[in-house]
Amino acid sequence: MRQQHPAPSFVQIPFFQKKFDSTPAFTILTFVTNVRNMRFVALPFATLLLILAFGVVSGVNGESADSNRKRILMLSSYHPAFPTYQQQVDGVRDTFAGRDVLIDFEFMDSKRFIEEKHRLQFLDMLSTKLSQLPPYDGVITADDNALSFALANREKLFPSVPITFFGVNNRKLALAQNRKSRVTGVVEAVSMEATLQMAMELFPHTSTIYAIVDRTPSGQGDLDTFYSYRSRFPLDELSLENLSFNELEAKLQGLDKNSVVLLISAYHDRTGRTLTFDESLSLITENSSVPIFHLWHHGMGKGVLGGKLNSQYRQALAASSIMEKILFSEASVDEFSVVEESPNIYMADYVQMKKYGLQEQDLPPGTRIINRPESFYRENWAHIWTLTVVIFLEAALIMLLIFNIQRKKNMARRLRASEQRFRDLFEYAPVALLEEDFSGVKEYLDSQLIPGGQGLESFLRENPREVEKCAGLVRILDANQQALSLFGVARKAPLLTGLSERFSEKTLEVFTRELLSFYRGETTFTAPSQMKTHLQEPIWTNLHLVIAPPNEREWDRVYVGIENITQTVQFQNQLENTIREKDVLLGEIHHRVNNNLALISSFLHLQTMTTDNDTLTMFLHDSMTRIKAMSLVHEKLFHNSALEEIDLSEYIHDLVHEIRQAYSSPSTKVECAISCEKLTPSIDFMIPLGLMINEIVSNSMKHAFNSVARPRIGVRIEKIDNLQLKLHIEDNGIGMQPKAPPASRQKGSMGLLIIDTLIEQLQGSKQLVTDQGTHYTIILPTEESLNEQHNTYSRR
Repeated sequence: MRQQHPAPSFVQIPFFQKKFDSTPAFTILTFVTNVRNMRFVALPFATLLLILAFGVVSGVNGESADSNRKRILMLSSYHPAFPTYQQQVDGVRDTFAGRDVLIDFEFMDSKRFIEEKHRLQFLDMLSTKLSQLPPYDGVITADDNALSFALANREKLFPSVPITFFGVNNRKLALAQNRKSRVTGVVEAVSMEATLQMAMELFPHTSTIYAIVDRTPSGQGDLDTFYSYRSRFPLDELSLENLSFNELEAKLQGLDKNSVVLLISAYHDRTGRTLTFDESLSLITENSSVPIFHLWHHGMGKGVLGGKLNSQYRQALAASSIMEKILFSEASVDEFSVVEESPNIYMADYVQMKKYGLQEQDLPPGTRIINRPESFYRENWAHIWTLTVVIFLEAALIMLLIFNIQRKKNMARRLRASEQRFRDLFEYAPVALLEEDFSGVKEYLDSQLIPGGQGLESFLRENPREVEKCAGLVRILDANQQALSLFGVARKAPLLTGLSERFSEKTLEVFTRELLSFYRGETTFTAPSQMKTHLQEPIWTNLHLVIAPPNEREWDRVYVGIENITQTVQFQNQLENTIREKDVLLGEIHHRVNNNLALISSFLHLQTMTTDNDTLTMFLHDSMTRIKAMSLVHEKLFHNSALEEIDLSEYIHDLVHEIRQAYSSPSTKVECAISCEKLTPSIDFMIPLGLMINEIVSNSMKHAFNSVARPRIGVRIEKIDNLQLKLHIEDNGIGMQPKAPPASRQKGSMGLLIIDTLIEQLQGSKQLVTDQGTHYTIILPTEESLNEQHNTYSRR
C-alpha cells in the first residue's frame, strides 16, 4: 500500500494582498484593450474608464491601509490532500478578498489518524502555538471533528473568540449551538432524495441504482439514508465492507446497461486497503459503463455525471460571510442562527451528458453545467454587459432621478395622509389612550439590578419608594381627547407632566406588576386599577398596556388604553351589598321560623306532661316529631351558606336519628341503615319528603318491633334515570294486618293518611308490601322533571 506523508499542518495566507488579475483595474484594462482593438469607442472614453478604475483601486488600497488587520484561525478536520480542502480554502479566500485579514490553517488529519492519542498530540501542539502567537479574532472550523474539538477545548485554546463552522453533518450537534453563545455556522446535509430523483428522471428505464459504500461511519450513515427511499426507487449496494477493490472492479464491469451508480464512500475495502478519493474514483470510472452520480462537488469533471451536490465551496462561503459580518460590523455572533438548509445545487458534467445523450432541457431547472464549450458571448459576457451598462448609464441615471423625485413626492404625500389617519385614529378613539415612554424606568432598573431583571420582584417589594421613583420616570408623550375627559383636564400639558400624581397606592401595586411582566418578556399587560382625576377624585379603570414593536428591548414606546369602569364597580358594590342583606334577611326568616316551631313543640311537650290520656299523649308526641321534621329543614337552611340548598343525605341521617331518640327505649335498640345519594332538593320538596319519612319510620318504631329480637329499619333514596326519585323504607317487624277491615285500619291512622296526602302532593306513587316486615316503595318525580312539565304546560 502506498504510504502517504502528512502535509505541513500550519499554513499562512495573507488575503489583504489582492491578486492583480482579480482587481477591477485589471478587468477594465482587459475590456478597454478589447474595445480599442474592436474600435467600438473612442480613446477618450477608454481613458476615462482607466481613471475611474485606478480611483477604485486607490480607494480600496487606502481603505486597507487604514484598517486594522484581523487574524483568523481555520481549523480543518482533515489534511491538504483531502479532495474538499481546496474548495474550502477558495470559499474562505473569496469571502475575505479585499480585506486586511491574515488566516492561519491547522489540520487535525483525523480522517487518516483516528486514535485518541493523535487528538491529544494535536491539542498539545496547538496549545503551544497559540501561547506564542497573538490572539485570534475569529475561528472557522471545517467538518464535524474540527467543530467537536473546538467546542471541547475552546475555554483553553480561544475563550471569548467567535466561532463559525461549516461542513457539519451532525445536525443535532450543529443546531444545539443555537443555545450556546459565540458559536454559529452552516449545517451540511446530502441531497439524497433529490439526487436519486434526478437519476430516475434522466434515465427512466433504470432497473437498479447501486450505491458504492465502504465501512466508514459517515458512509454507513449515508447508506441508511439511501435505503430509506427503497419504497420509491430500485436500490441495491456494492459494499466495500464485503468486497475488495479488485472484486469491485469485476462487479462494475458486469453491471446491466440499465443500471446507475451512486458513489457514497470508497476509501477502504474489506482487506484494509486504502485509496484516496481520486484513486477510488478513477477505479470506478475506468470499470463502469453506466452513469455515475455523486452527492458532493469533488469528483465533478473526473467522470461523475452529476447530482444535487453538497459544495464545500458554498459551505465555506456561507460560514466565512457570517464571520466577515462579525469582524467588520457591529453584529454579534449570537445574532446569527445556525443555517439549517445546506446550500446544495444541481450540477452536471457536459462531457458526461453528451456521452449518455442528455440535453440541457432534460436537467432539473437551475442545474449548473461544467465543461461546456464557451461561446464568444460566454467568454466575453462581462465585457459586453459592462459596455452596455456604460452606454445606457447616463440615460438610466436621468430616468432614475426623474422616477426617484416623483417617488419621493408620492411617498411624502402618502406619509402625510397615513400620519394624519393615525393622528385622527389616536385623537378620536372611543377609549382613553396614552403614549408613554418607559425607557427611563428600564435604564434605572438595569443600573440597580443584575442584567435581565433578576431579583426585581424582591427589590420592588422591599423598596416601595423605588416604585414611586420609577413611576415618576415614566414620560407621557401624548394623550387623546378621551384621556383628557377621563382625568378631567382641558389641555394636555397638565396630564403629560403629572401622571404620577394620578396614582393611588393600588395603582402603584398594579405598576409593580407591569414592570415584572415587562421584565419577563411579555409585551402586553391588562389589569384593573384605581386612579385619581385632576381634582383627586377616585376612579376605577381597566388598563391595557402594549409595548409597540420594535421597542421590546428599550420600552421607549408603550401604548396604554384606559377603560373607565367606575360605574360598573359602584353597581357591583351595590349588588354585593343587596345580596348580603338578602342573605341576612333569609337567614333571619329561617331562624325565626325554626324558633317558632321549637316554641310550638315545647307547648305540645308541656301538654303531654299535663294529661293522663295515653292516646292524646301519643298524638301530641307524633305532632312533635312532625314539627321536628319541618324544624330540621329550617335549621339546615339557617346553618347553610347556600340558603336554597340542603344536603338530603345529611338531613335524612339527622331526621332518623331524632326519631330513634324519641321512640327508643332501653329495652329496644333499633339498628338504622341509611343510604342516600348526594342530592340538594329545595325546601318545597324537602319538607313533604321529610314528613313522609317521619311518619313511616315513626310508625315502625311504635308498632313494628313487639317481640323482635334485633329490630332494624332501612332507608334508601336513589335517582332513576334523572327523572324519578325512589324512596324505599323497610323494617323487619311484625308487619301490618292486611286482613283487617278497612274501617278498623283507618281508625287512628292519621299517619297513613298523611303519607298518602304527601305522595299525592308530590305526584308520586306508592307500593306497600307487608310480608316479613313492612316495605314501602315510593316513586316520586324529581324537581327537574316537575319543572320541565310545568314549562311544557306554560308553553302550551
